[in-house]
Amino acid sequence: TERGAEAAAEHYLAVATYAWNTGDTAAIAALSDDASGFAQSLINKIDADYSNGWVYGKSLAIDHVLLLEPVPANGSDVPPNTIGVKCSGKQITVHDKEYQSTISLFMTWRENRWIETQGRAEANER
Repeated sequence: TERGAEAAAEHYLAVATYAWNTGDTAAIAALSDDASGFAQSLINKIDADYSNGWVYGKSLAIDHVLLLEPVPANGSDVPPNTIGVKCSGKQITVHDKEYQSTISLFMTWRENRWIETQGRAEANER
């Protein structure tokens, strides 16, 4: 259901926060489609940060869901059973500065579980 996709997206972002703070990207990779450029970019950024040291204090708090709707399959990059989840939140960095952002995720029901198939994060202008 759409609510299931929303809960899966919230879990995905919690796992991403865990990955940023531990360097352990296995769980975020397991929740993402292998072809997801968003996930690969996120994993690469985390791996690069941890190759030079470590990171702490990153978190993501979702303020509210802006959009939750089925996305029609297009035979190309949107598979069947995909729900678009768009939410706004605060991304907090180690320097105690909050950044508002909008995160859009395509969550796809495949093999009896939700996976992220596409994503995008945009900083909101102040």
